[in-house]
Amino acid sequence: MKIWKLVEAHHEKLGVGLFVMPCLLVPMIVMGVVYGLVLLFQ
Repeated sequence: MKIWKLVEAHHEKLGVGLFVMPCLLVPMIVMGVVYGLVLLFQ
């Protein structure tokens, strides 16, 4: 739970961006991997 306390401490400073960025990055990474696999197996 040490990481969560660190996240909570920074959340006050960074605001919502800390939680929005991973929510945007994860789908982009997944889409990139899927697109790469589609190209690879064509």
